[in-house]
Amino acid sequence: MEVERKIKELLVRVLHLNVAPSELGDHEPLFDGLGLDSLATLELIAGIEEEFGIRVEDEELTVELFESVASLSKFVRNKLGIGVGDMKKGVKATGEKVKRPDSDLPEVFRTVRPEHQRALDFLALWTPPEDFKSLDAEVLIEHVEYSYIARGTVPWGGRIGEELFFGYVLPYRTWAEPIGRWRKLLYSELYPLVGRLADPVEAAMEVNRWAAGKAHFKDIPVTYKSPLRTIADGCGDRIDLSIFLVAACRSVGIPARGVFSPWMPLGHDGTHMWTEVWEGKWYYLGSCEPERAPDRAWFSMHIKRAAKVYALSFRGTGSMLGLRYCPDVWVEDVTDRYTTVGTLRVKVTADGIPIPECSIYVLVPSSKNELVLVASLETDVDGLVEMKLGSQVEVYFICAGDLRKNCGQFVHIDTGRTKEVHLKM
Repeated sequence: MEVERKIKELLVRVLHLNVAPSELGDHEPLFDGLGLDSLATLELIAGIEEEFGIRVEDEELTVELFESVASLSKFVRNKLGIGVGDMKKGVKATGEKVKRPDSDLPEVFRTVRPEHQRALDFLALWTPPEDFKSLDAEVLIEHVEYSYIARGTVPWGGRIGEELFFGYVLPYRTWAEPIGRWRKLLYSELYPLVGRLADPVEAAMEVNRWAAGKAHFKDIPVTYKSPLRTIADGCGDRIDLSIFLVAACRSVGIPARGVFSPWMPLGHDGTHMWTEVWEGKWYYLGSCEPERAPDRAWFSMHIKRAAKVYALSFRGTGSMLGLRYCPDVWVEDVTDRYTTVGTLRVKVTADGIPIPECSIYVLVPSSKNELVLVASLETDVDGLVEMKLGSQVEVYFICAGDLRKNCGQFVHIDTGRTKEVHLKM
């Protein structure tokens, strides 16, 4: 993987190791007693900060951190995926350097209130580069301003920390829908409805009841409609309704995100999407399907047999959805919040030699005798990959390299246990 490769290159260069970077194992001991305050260690930390655009604090320097390439890689990935206060502008969670196009930003960006500048920086950092070509600066400014208006007027606004606010209130998009001017309109409509409620989850349920009166489910082709288009049409598929409800919640300062499962047994072996809202923890709601309490929905029993569950994120998490039929989006794996899980560990070799950066595909047999893709990852430098999978699924099909060849193994995942699979190319 890219992070491991760059760390190995840094280690070889800084420690003057007489080996190729690829010869360093992910888990072999690195330093053999090298002190945390040694010049080599300080040079390594400086190299990591420069390469990945992160800040390493003194209290984070521990012996355990420098045990192996794996421990350093895990640390870097965690730093890249956490709050905006710990991220350096211009770095994506993959470690790929990106430049905020300051010279191309409209003059209106420089009119934002100083106390809102960090929010604008956050959006500029995580906005996909292609969006800058068509992004209306006035729309972005409106999203920033009305995010703060909502935070400042709802009773729970003071309880929303900056990380939650930036990650799950401020973003103008949930998935791949068009960027639109929905926040001000939805705030004006919904604030009178929820402005006196003390609890954001109670407010979210009220918003959900309102949303159910505006749009209902209709089995239509996936188009990723904007929230206002869903209102205008009066209907949408599960993705459209979740995009709509997430936007409605965010418009009144409720931290919200879309949650997606690529497969669970719904009778039609389909994907499903719903909404989560935050108050001390994440609660789920059926989008435009109100219930009397959170964490209750018609699919509650079905989700216990899901293969994978992903929470969508505007901010980089280090993980993309990785499904060929879905647009790219950052995700957090939350499968273990909805069902029991086990671990799948796959090793891929050719003539006994590990194959790095080999795509591993995880599929589930459907009732239509088809294989449904639910996850994909790449092997590390040692030809290994590990992931959590729902353990209530009867059987998975695991294959490497080329999905069209359908060569692999059927496996069952047991709760709390690790299943080892060796695929030979």
